[in-house]
Parts: sequence; C-alpha cells; structure tokens
Amino acid sequence: MVPSGAATKGRIFVSCKREKHYSREVVLDQHALVYVYAGTLEISYADHNQTFGPGSAVLIPSNQLGRLAKLPAQGEPFRSVSILFSKETLHQFYSDRPANRAEQRWTSHLTLRQHPLLESFFQSLVPYFTLQNELPPDLAEIKISECLTLLDAFDPQSRRILAVLQEPGKIDLAEFM
Repeated sequence: MVPSGAATKGRIFVSCKREKHYSREVVLDQHALVYVYAGTLEISYADHNQTFGPGSAVLIPSNQLGRLAKLPAQGEPFRSVSILFSKETLHQFYSDRPANRAEQRWTSHLTLRQHPLLESFFQSLVPYFTLQNELPPDLAEIKISECLTLLDAFDPQSRRILAVLQEPGKIDLAEFM
C-alpha cells in the first residue's frame, strides 16, 4: 500500500492525510487524475457534491473551482495518488489523436469506471514512493504517457477533458484561423 506521509515524484504524487477533516478550495492549473487508496474524497461544486471511496479514480479538469475534502475512514488515513497532466504533455499526446470538436467540453470532474488495467497502473506506482530519491523525470513522463494511453483506450470521455488545451475564455487563434 502507499507509505504514510506525503511524497512527490515530479508530477505524480501521494497524499496522506491523518487529520479528521482536511478541506480546501482549489482551482487547478493542470488537469489531475486522483486514485483513492484509502479513506474518502469529497468534491463539492456550487451545484453538486460527490464522494469517492477506495478504488475510485476521478479526473478533475483544470480551471474549475471546487472544494476537495480528504477524510480518513475506519481508522486509516486518507491516501491517494495524483497525476498532473501538463499542457505540453497533453499537446504532444493528442497532436495525432484529435478530439471531436462537436462534443461539448466536460464541465466538471469525470468519474472513471473501474478497469483492471487502470487499477494495475496505480498499483505499479506504489513502489516508486518507497525510493529515497526523486523519480527520474524520464520515468515520470513514461508513466504519465502510459496513463494517458490507458485512459484514451478504455474511457473515450476522458478526451473531452484532456484534449481541450486552450485557456478558459481564450481560443487558439492559429487553430481558429
């Protein structure tokens, strides 16, 4: 399982919260994928709330205001692993996999259905957090690319979040022309 405490390996990091209630409002500047190992993750928006338990994976889009609450459960601390997707990585990944422009952009988080390959992927990350040194950047990029490949293969809805690369309220002028 994920070691106690928090560790960061580039854009892949583990969160471990022992507090009875940890909550904060966030607006992420990058899309994030969160996999819950233990405890409960609550995401609240102005018009709805959703709760995620162990084994849940949720894709959180950038530039969306929401409140995240990380709650321990059954005497165990909250533990999760998160992956941040940089615009550069997404642009490179989706440059030869164009999104369907007719589909409307996803406006809140996306709950991913459980899939053996996704669960296996997250379990494969656990040993990296027992290392004393930072995960080599090349290896982190390989794991992020692997994750994007899995998402693209078994959850086409994830593309509606990840393949949208322009800033909110701004358009890519070169693409528009």
